Amino acid sequence: MGTLRAITIPTGRADDAEIERQAATVERFSLLRPVLDAMGEAVMVLNPERQIVFANRSLTALLGPGAPRSLSGLRPGEALRCVNATRTRGGCGGSGPCRSCGAVRAILAAQDGSSDVRDCHILTEAGRTAIDLRVRTAPLALAGDTFTLCTVTDIAHEKRRSTLERIFFHDVMSQAQGLRLLAGTLRQESEPRRVRSLAAALGDGLEQLLEEIGSQKDLAAAETGELAVHPAPLASLDLARDLLEQLGEEPGRRLVSLDPRSENVRFTSDRTLVLRVLYNMVRNAVEASGTGESVTVGTRRAGRFVELWVHNPAVIPEEVQHRVFRRAGSTKGPGRGLGTYGMKLLTEGYLGGCVSFASAPGSGTTFVAAYPLDPTAVGSGAT
Repeated sequence: MGTLRAITIPTGRADDAEIERQAATVERFSLLRPVLDAMGEAVMVLNPERQIVFANRSLTALLGPGAPRSLSGLRPGEALRCVNATRTRGGCGGSGPCRSCGAVRAILAAQDGSSDVRDCHILTEAGRTAIDLRVRTAPLALAGDTFTLCTVTDIAHEKRRSTLERIFFHDVMSQAQGLRLLAGTLRQESEPRRVRSLAAALGDGLEQLLEEIGSQKDLAAAETGELAVHPAPLASLDLARDLLEQLGEEPGRRLVSLDPRSENVRFTSDRTLVLRVLYNMVRNAVEASGTGESVTVGTRRAGRFVELWVHNPAVIPEEVQHRVFRRAGSTKGPGRGLGTYGMKLLTEGYLGGCVSFASAPGSGTTFVAAYPLDPTAVGSGAT
């Protein structure tokens, strides 16, 4: 990606009287409101100061229940509750990150007389959640006034699908290449003991590949609300031991151990989904650990819940902690991060539980997945 051209973003605002006059100008075109209200996309009409003088019904729906009572005079980032809109007195467009914002750049392009379309990723104040939007802009002249017509489309599903596909193909290709190398070595080996060892390793690798495919399939189904949950009686210690046995032969997993204080708590849930959450917790912990550092798995009862937890000595930087559970919110590089997101989606969306973590210097990082002992709670959160 090339370097973005430096831009200047004016932060001056029109006063209330001028905004009222501009809004009245838009309203005088009697066909404009019904046409824009009939559109499925969210639409704003902005004045030269990038302030809203008209908004259609779809924009109100996009903003949700936490939307400001009146959008008149606000800038798009302020209406969307972007965190950067509150960092300076200039509001939306006044902070450093605003210079690379796709929405701001598309609006400025329209003010220069050109239609534009750009994507933007906004972190909102409410719940520190993120939204992905596609912003289209075009100049609009009405009765001698110059405005910007701005449409906003939620592209979260498109981004999510793209991220899922990128991660899936990356992980599957990596594992398949390793299996191909192993199969090539097996073909050239003639010593019986070595052949058996390589064949066992190949079988384990194929099991891991099938697990990866199944995990991605379930995650995609969970995203669309189509994931089926199959509750069954479980024992927490048996789950942890089964996972450790599965990981026992994987390179880099030899320092994963079971906390001897672990309790064997009986509960009802979907075994496959719970194991996938636990596996992701362990995998993330191993990847975050340095050479010689150990990862510990444990289970315990906590009131009406069973807790499955994973600890490692590494600390998550404070500036990263608030986005740990965001889709693609990883520090591992572009296109990663569905491990923690998937853990939260499966646990809280389908299994009636919750996922949390604590990370601090001196104590390391612990992720906890809590599941209800009451079988009637399983699947109650599915969407």
